[in-house]
Amino acid sequence: MTMIAPTKLARFDARVRAFLAEHFKNRALSLAELTGLWETYVRLGLPNEDFVAGFTNGKPASLAQRT
Repeated sequence: MTMIAPTKLARFDARVRAFLAEHFKNRALSLAELTGLWETYVRLGLPNEDFVAGFTNGKPASLAQRT
């Protein structure tokens, strides 16, 4: 298994956290749950470009598919 480069992971992390902060700013429980899910995914070294693109595209169906 190939691990993701730390710099790329940092970019993914910043992108996802910014998306979550913006889209769930008025829903603290959802923000906490999705942030925790993202952190677990990062700890496992699993993020990739396709996942992050779908997770942050703003489409509810795409987000639901990834959570």
